[in-house]
Amino acid sequence: MSDFLKKFSNDNYKDMVKNKKQTTDKSTEETVEIEVIKEEEKEEMIKAISSKKSKPTIEVSDEKVEEDTALIKKGTVDKEEFKRSEFEEEVVIDQHYHKKKIIQYSIIGAIGLFLCIAVFLLFRFTNQVTMPDFINENVSGVQTWAVKNKIELKIEREYSLDYEYNIVFEQSKKANKKIQKGSVVTIKVSDGANPDELITLPDFTTMTKSEIESWKTKNKAENLKIVTEYSEEIEKDKVIKFEIKDTSITSETYRRKDVATVYVSKGQEAYEKNIVVPNFTNKSKAEVEEWAKKNEIIVTYNESDSDSVLEGYIISQSITADEKIAKKTEMSVYVSIGKATIVPNFANYSMNDLEYYTEGSVNVLMQKKYHDSIRYGGFISQSIGAGTKLYGTSNTVTVVFSIGRPFIEDLTVYSENQLQNYFYDFQSKGANITYSVNYVDSIEGTKGKVVSSNYNNEFVGMNTHISINIGKGNLPAPSQEE
Repeated sequence: MSDFLKKFSNDNYKDMVKNKKQTTDKSTEETVEIEVIKEEEKEEMIKAISSKKSKPTIEVSDEKVEEDTALIKKGTVDKEEFKRSEFEEEVVIDQHYHKKKIIQYSIIGAIGLFLCIAVFLLFRFTNQVTMPDFINENVSGVQTWAVKNKIELKIEREYSLDYEYNIVFEQSKKANKKIQKGSVVTIKVSDGANPDELITLPDFTTMTKSEIESWKTKNKAENLKIVTEYSEEIEKDKVIKFEIKDTSITSETYRRKDVATVYVSKGQEAYEKNIVVPNFTNKSKAEVEEWAKKNEIIVTYNESDSDSVLEGYIISQSITADEKIAKKTEMSVYVSIGKATIVPNFANYSMNDLEYYTEGSVNVLMQKKYHDSIRYGGFISQSIGAGTKLYGTSNTVTVVFSIGRPFIEDLTVYSENQLQNYFYDFQSKGANITYSVNYVDSIEGTKGKVVSSNYNNEFVGMNTHISINIGKGNLPAPSQEE
């Protein structure tokens, strides 16, 4: 009982009132929603009745439509009942409907197929190109054609004696046939003759120029050079010589890539005499050289002194001026080397005369030497013979005069350390005077000094040997009594 009364307590009572109010409000909202849905259903039913007129297979009278519409508006027709009645209407079926649909779909399909075939054929024929005949053509032309027509070109190279380098000799697609763009075309291109192939060389000395050229063409020996040149001895078109510069290559090991040269004669060269020789007298040597080079004249240059023609200028020529000559003609000219200085005979001069000699362009270098037979002051020799012609200003003649036979002084006045310088003077002046020393006992104060020699204060020969005694200074000095 207490539990029942508790429900009506002040707090619980307020909650109950509140919940009831919410329930009432919710019911009201649902009622409004139902009314709205019903109105929407009525509209749908009216639209459905109106649409009956447009259905081709169902025949519905206008009166029936108006009647159904009025009932719906009044709300006396149930929705489910209306739907059942809608499907229970009398339906009239068109017996040719499926046939018409088949014909319609067939026409559409045929048109679609025709368009597909037309597009395919259009694409196929516009995407084709005629294959040219590239045999014997250069590969560069094929590459240009391939790029232009969007053809993938595959090049295979092979050595060939029949086709030149870069020439096409085979193609994978036949000429004048249609091929699709993007197709792969393979061509074979010549790499020329195999450079490493051994070639048997003939005896060229027995062949003429035309025979050598035919052999070269046949064997593709491009590195065999044929050089023609004039020859005074070898007949025209005959071989002068055959040459392989690489000494490691022989006629048996010659390969196509090796270099060799055949020299063939052009015979004797004949030139027309149409070159006028100028007068080169007093002209410079440089002018002659320029003229000779221009006209291919062979000039020999000789030198000669001249008192009247300056150095480097022409004194005379072997072919007279204004004469006509041909190319390769030989001639000679004499070129001045200036005025000559004649070397005098210095045997006619004394040593005093040559101290201040200044004649011509000769510089005199005087030397004095010992001599066995020529007296002191006599002439011995001169480096350049008398009468010799000298040119220029830097000419030196060495003149030698005699200072007689060598003379050996009293050597006891010399110490041992002075002997080298003393005897060197003899050597420098042409006398082959030699010496040797012996060490002997001597009185005090003479150590290291000359105490005696085998020559003393006398003339000797040019090849004399002097024996010298050097004191040891180990003996006491003699007493005055002794």
